[in-house]
Amino acid sequence: MEDLTSKKHVVTVAGGKSKGQAIISYFKNGKSDVLITDEAAAEQILRDVSL
Repeated sequence: MEDLTSKKHVVTVAGGKSKGQAIISYFKNGKSDVLITDEAAAEQILRDVSL
């Protein structure tokens, strides 16, 4: 993660319902300019964040 702080642009790619929590955890501390994901992961993220 420390390597990413010096990068100008960071693209994050993750998909699958099981990756929802990992994506949420990454964005709490990680840097990203773009997230590319699928519908299953996006729905899981929205469910978990809405709690």
